[in-house]
Amino acid sequence: MLGYHLQVTPPRLALAAAQAWDAAVDAARLRIASDPALGRAPLVGAALLDLSVRTARLPLKSGGLGHTSAVLLSPIAFYAAYSQHAFLDEGTRTRLLERELVPTAAVLRDVLPPVGLELVVPIADLGVVKPPRKLQRDLTRAAHALVFQRLMDSPHCVRDTRVLAHLMATDAFLPFLAAPTSTALIVEPPHFTAGLRSYLLLPQLLRLSTPPVLVDPPASSDAPDFSYEADACRHCPGRVCDRHLAHAHACRFSSNKKIRDRHELVKAVRVDAIRTAGYDDIKVEPRLTTASQRRADIFYVDRSSHKHIHYYTDDVVCHPLCESHIEGEVLDPLSTLRKVEGVKAASYAHVLDGVRSAAAVSAGLRVIIYTTCSFTSLGALGTGTVKCLNAAAGYLKKRAVAVARTAPRDDGLAPQRLSALFRFRVRCELQTAIMRGNGLIAAEVGL
Repeated sequence: MLGYHLQVTPPRLALAAAQAWDAAVDAARLRIASDPALGRAPLVGAALLDLSVRTARLPLKSGGLGHTSAVLLSPIAFYAAYSQHAFLDEGTRTRLLERELVPTAAVLRDVLPPVGLELVVPIADLGVVKPPRKLQRDLTRAAHALVFQRLMDSPHCVRDTRVLAHLMATDAFLPFLAAPTSTALIVEPPHFTAGLRSYLLLPQLLRLSTPPVLVDPPASSDAPDFSYEADACRHCPGRVCDRHLAHAHACRFSSNKKIRDRHELVKAVRVDAIRTAGYDDIKVEPRLTTASQRRADIFYVDRSSHKHIHYYTDDVVCHPLCESHIEGEVLDPLSTLRKVEGVKAASYAHVLDGVRSAAAVSAGLRVIIYTTCSFTSLGALGTGTVKCLNAAAGYLKKRAVAVARTAPRDDGLAPQRLSALFRFRVRCELQTAIMRGNGLIAAEVGL
């Protein structure tokens, strides 16, 4: 409806109104990411800021924030609405809006790929050719696909390309969607802002307590400007914690404490989910050194059948954009997750050999399952995490089905619905915990 109202006005006024709308949304988003209470916001190069704006304007499923562009969608909305109207009116009024339709068709040629242009019929044929039933949806998807392709072609940094591609297949946007209906889903403003900047590829630092360092200056005056200002690491002379937090994960001060804090936040969410699912005999390993580790991070038992299943799980959060991982991540987006899962499985091999030699296992009364629950600092969940989450949701559903046979639930939720809500809530809480942990790491190194 926004696009329709904008385009029924003369084309120049409609374009100006759409641009003003986009500028207002972009300015509001930048204010959120640049907290004025912390001092002057860092300077950001035009190309890097444009990359951030175009990312935010993408739909959520394409890795954006859903801040759709009026400039992009208003001509699509107007054309789709009028093409349906013209067909119903048998084309008798096409000439009345030809002055607006001609420039609209020209704009569509710029914002649509060849596949989308096939859906746009000439103005003279409006009212004669029946338009597709969901023309506006199809044109919008085609336009966003072209925007995303252009976005992927524009970064000059390998990490930028990796982050943009990564957001297509993860739940990194979930904390931006979940309402804070529980304490587990509340993200403190500094941590939320840090997560937003990371999500949009913007520099992390806003405090600028020391003279800032210019990172990635353009090679020449006519080169795209992806530069940004940042503070040097407060612990490591000569090192700068960049917007991808690469050095923050290598800094010995943050690695020794705050990274473990993030691990504990994630582990706490999983413990709560396991208890909610209804598992028995839950044991949580306290934070110890590797040498004195007695068992996996979380141990629990499924006693729903005669064959008891003993789960040993270990949590690990990795940073795929660090120097040791980025080369593999370019070729395989799951490279880092697979690597850490393999390392953890090898480290627990001798422990598992011992418990699997028990008489109950040999008799078939007990099954031992080990899973590495891996996460990335960008929000991706490893295959082991997904398996554990799905298993817990299935266990919760099984218990809900048994209860439903005796009495209906007070809230009226079916077991399938209850399981789906559980899975979504836990995913949101895991994302929130990772975001909080990233905020702690950023604060520790001075971001």
